This record gives sequence, C-alpha cells and structure tokens, in this order.
Amino acid sequence: MPRHSSSGSSLPLGLLVEFSAKYQGPPAEPGELERLEKILALARENETSPRSLAAHWSAGDPLRFLAALVHLLKQPRPEADVGRFQSLVTADVPLAALLEPACYSERDACELVRKLGPWVPNLDLQLIRRAFGDDADEPKPVSSPVVQRALAMLSVLSPGERILPFLGRACRIGDQRISSQVARLAGRYRARGLLVRLLEDSDPRVRANAVESLASAPHVADHRELLWRAARDEHHRVAVNALVGLVRLGEHQAIEHLEALAGHPAPAFRAAAAWGMGELSDLRFQPTLTRLYRNEVGAVRRNALRALVRLRKALAAEPPKVAG
Repeated sequence: MPRHSSSGSSLPLGLLVEFSAKYQGPPAEPGELERLEKILALARENETSPRSLAAHWSAGDPLRFLAALVHLLKQPRPEADVGRFQSLVTADVPLAALLEPACYSERDACELVRKLGPWVPNLDLQLIRRAFGDDADEPKPVSSPVVQRALAMLSVLSPGERILPFLGRACRIGDQRISSQVARLAGRYRARGLLVRLLEDSDPRVRANAVESLASAPHVADHRELLWRAARDEHHRVAVNALVGLVRLGEHQAIEHLEALAGHPAPAFRAAAAWGMGELSDLRFQPTLTRLYRNEVGAVRRNALRALVRLRKALAAEPPKVAG
C-alpha cells in the first residue's frame, strides 16, 4: 500500500466548514452515512474508539469518508456534534479530495490548500506522494488530471527545490499541459537541466513556456545564451518569447531581431513580432507597428493595432517633462 505522511492535528472548525461548503463531489451512499453516524454516536458516549475508527476509514477511502462528512455537516446539527466531527478529522484528510477535479474546482482547491498549509507538515511532499505514490515496489498509476491539480496547488504553496524530482517525473508523462505547468514552476528554482529538456520538447507550446520561465530565471548562469538559441526556433511563439525576454534583459541586439521578424515571409511570425512589440511597449517600435497596421491584414494587423494602443497608453502614463 502507498504510504502517506499524516498529521494528527485537527482542522480549525471554520476551515472544516469551508471545505464542506465548497465540496462539489459525488454524494455519500446511505451505508456510508449510517457508518459515520455510528462513529458519531460512540463519540457522544465518550468512547475511545471513534477517532481510530474514523482514521482507519479516512486512510483507506478518504474520498468516501469526506463525502459522508460533508453531507452530515451540511445538515442542521447540534454545536456539540460539529465539534465532535472536528475531532474525528485530521488535517491531511481533505488532500485526496482537493486533488480530484470532480470534488473541488481548481480555484477552490488552490485557495483551500493555501489555508491548509499551516496545519499539515510537509504539505508539498504529501501532495506529491498522493499524486504519484511513494512505494517503489508498488508504483501507483498516474492520472494526468490529478498531476495537473497537484502542480497547480504546488504553485501556490511556493515549495522548495525538493520537489524538482517530482517535476522531472511529471514531464515524463508526456502530457503537454503538464509539461507547460512544469516549465512555469521550474523557472523558480535552479533547475537548468529540466528547463533545457523542456526547451528541446517537440511541442512548441512547452518550449514557449520554458522560454518564459528561463527569461525570469537569472540564477541560470547561461540563461542569455539559452534564450538566444531559442530565438532561432522554427516556431514563431518560441522565437518571439525569447526575443522579448532578451530585450527585457537589456540585450539591444534583440530589438533588431524583433524588427526583422516583422518582415518575415510567414504571417505567423509577423503577427507574433507585433504581439512582442506590444508586450514591450517600447516607442522605438512605433514606426514598424504603424507600417504593419497600414499594410497588413488579419492577425498581423490586429496585433499591430493592439500594440499601438498599448504604446499610446504607456506614453500617456509617462509624467510630463518639465522645461529646464
């Protein structure tokens, strides 16, 4: 069986109620409700067994345990019963449900896991173990939606470098959405090897996300060299993302390269160049953007117009110059 760390502390009552209110998962079965009512009855009699019975159930089937708990908590209950429920639920029980898209929306899951952090030691590692399992002799089948949810929650927890092996394993799943999430997270840490691997991914969306992360990762010693290599990518989004990052790093040659892409034979490159100029909001691009707006059609013209609007807003936001 997979092993999970546990926390013996109970959730604050307000947080437990919030978990119940935001639960969107399947309802509990009648037998499960009866089982939890029996545990609650034992708790009313001050028996010593209810907590161990609840712990055994929640460890073996946390989703069904939580479904029954949510159902009973949403019913009018005596205040004393609500307090007894609180004593039966350790702080790590909701983790399994937060990882399930059918139980909580991603927005709610990220908000709740942030609030759960102070009550669960090593919460980031617990998320990883529940998503992947940690038993080498009995590997756990990996679910892409669960891994995506784990990555989303890790992004709000700001975990340390100890999650890097997990990010590498996540990349090997072969899901573009997961690889893109990994690229965004890898930029926070000294994960040069992982970023380089993502820069060579066959999917241009993954490479583009890796470029964005690399541009904001100054701790990678050769990040400028890697960005210049990406600027020669065959895909317009990757190349322009790299040039935008280089301009922001003060590489003036990148401005010339971005201007050159505005005259590329492929419309996708010209449209991407116009988008990149808008992202930079640099007045030096105004003549090129004006030309693209007047002479082009479709996405190139639309992106040029949006970029010109951004330039005007940037100019209007500048403080007026005082005559000397």
